[in-house]
Amino acid sequence: AQLIDDARKVIKLTRRDSLRLEGRLKQSLAEHREILEALRQKDADLAVQRMHDHLLSGRAALARLATSN
Repeated sequence: AQLIDDARKVIKLTRRDSLRLEGRLKQSLAEHREILEALRQKDADLAVQRMHDHLLSGRAALARLATSN
């Protein structure tokens, strides 16, 4: 339970930081819409791919944030 709580805290902090990057909020919202559309289509493979892409995009945003400081 502690590991999950710690992971949630890290995710919350990284989300807050990465969404401060210019354009990231709009991009993240578009990625969420793509994930939801794949789910609506009941295309599990596409939903998994979209989620994977979204996570990589968030990680790239954090990397940009880290190098800009």
